[in-house]
Amino acid sequence: MKLRPLIPEKRDERKNLVMTYQAWLNTQGAKLKVDGKFGDDTETAAAGAKPPAEVVVPPICVWTDRSWKDTAAFQRSLVTAQQNYGFKPARVGLFLNPLDEKAFKPFASASQLSETVGMLAEAGIDADLTAWIRPSKSYIDALLKYAVPVLNAWKTARLDLDAESAWGSGSSVECADAAEYFHKAWKLGDRLSINDYASLQTDTRHLLRPGVRRRPQLYSVGYVAHSGSRVETTKSSVYYPGETQCYGMKASLWGGVAGDGPLDIGLAAYKPVTGMTVEQQVRAQVQSALWFKPQELWFWSLRTDSKFLSALGGLQG
Repeated sequence: MKLRPLIPEKRDERKNLVMTYQAWLNTQGAKLKVDGKFGDDTETAAAGAKPPAEVVVPPICVWTDRSWKDTAAFQRSLVTAQQNYGFKPARVGLFLNPLDEKAFKPFASASQLSETVGMLAEAGIDADLTAWIRPSKSYIDALLKYAVPVLNAWKTARLDLDAESAWGSGSSVECADAAEYFHKAWKLGDRLSINDYASLQTDTRHLLRPGVRRRPQLYSVGYVAHSGSRVETTKSSVYYPGETQCYGMKASLWGGVAGDGPLDIGLAAYKPVTGMTVEQQVRAQVQSALWFKPQELWFWSLRTDSKFLSALGGLQG
């Protein structure tokens, strides 16, 4: 399927989306102030430019929780997704371990992991082994001891490090030292990605090196919870589809100093947004991500409801 990068409307409240569009219009010869305000000047510039070209939607990939450890049941869920909703992921990210354990403790044995990765390979689906990462040498040693034999057995598999709050639990010095330790121990070259939430922890940058895949989580969702209070997403919210992706891809975050490796983008297939259909929520995220030319699109998660699975299948149809 081909889609065009998302184009904002006049007076659009999505400031970062408008700024992304204004910057693109300037590459087409406009001389706009990139201020996130879609007024008369931006409208005039847009009228004088051809719209951005449609591009092929990148491979659609999904993360999944510990449910993969029951290989037979997991296989049935993949078959159901394909048969009922037309969705077959290009890759599946298998979460290996829980967030809250300070030592690396996998959900399942290495043999169970190998069985599931093998099942995916037979189905024509590649695997990412997704693990929380902590700034601890013993944690890193245990993770690599568990994951590397499986990675050696399945050459298309990759390691994906989730560097959210667990990584930031250490000091900057600890994170820098642990990142250096990890990269000295890592022997599988570019078969590595780093993911983190959109605003990117400062210390996650220690893990990003040339050639390492960047995988920001640019999730647009219907609500968030802060300090126990539910906050609904509005059109002016950073969590609104189209805005999240352009906010999270600012050069000060995942561009520039964050690394020059291949780019994937993580998107949300959960928490429907009020006022949009699920298909609109998914497509707006995808179209805004297309401004940044990602190699893969990663959705959380495979364990979602039928409307989201159908929307993901529609992107492949």
